[in-house]
Amino acid sequence: ERNGHEDPRLILALLLFVSVIIISLSLAVTLGSLTYWEIRKLRSISNKRSSAEQSILDAVITQTLIPFIFVYVPYSIFLNSPYFRLSLGYLPDYSSLLTCCFPAWDAVIVIFLMTDYRTVVWRVM
Repeated sequence: ERNGHEDPRLILALLLFVSVIIISLSLAVTLGSLTYWEIRKLRSISNKRSSAEQSILDAVITQTLIPFIFVYVPYSIFLNSPYFRLSLGYLPDYSSLLTCCFPAWDAVIVIFLMTDYRTVVWRVM
């Protein structure tokens, strides 16, 4: 707010940021749903292959949710809170911690959701 008026450049930047988040989330949900239904419709592949494809899809969905939870949601809240006059206290201080955590969680998801990968990791250890 400058001189009692909102800065149009800041509002435009905020709208652009929110648009990117909404578009990327809707694209991920749409493509994930279409992939899920196509895997379910396939009858010509074996159950083992179908199970493998389903586990890969589960891992990809989870890997999509991790950055959304750890990056998109916190930064959306932090960027939009001033326009709603919300005081978040010390919560914005944790945004960099959340951003740093999501690559580690991404690796943990792959290790625990992909059975073959997990087996190899346990053998190496």
